Amino acid sequence: MTVRVRTSVALAERQELPQSCLQTDRWTVLCRTGTLHADGAEERRLALELRLAGRPDEVVVRVDTLWNGGATDRNPGNDDHEVLAPATGDEYVF
Repeated sequence: MTVRVRTSVALAERQELPQSCLQTDRWTVLCRTGTLHADGAEERRLALELRLAGRPDEVVVRVDTLWNGGATDRNPGNDDHEVLAPATGDEYVF
């Protein structure tokens, strides 16, 4: 499976990303998660520390499934997420 993370603000030019991820443009990072089991028995976590260009007051982060390997998803409603992250200095986990 491939997950896409898009930000409403451009990312900083230099990012340190995990090996399974690549930056495709100034707003988008793609990450390979590998096969996910239908029963949820094997939990997968992906940690990204994305730096933004400038110091915006807030950023919208969109996370969605870009490619699922052709698997049938009985709940496609949970494939897309959008989070507003205000510049509070806190880390965000979702």
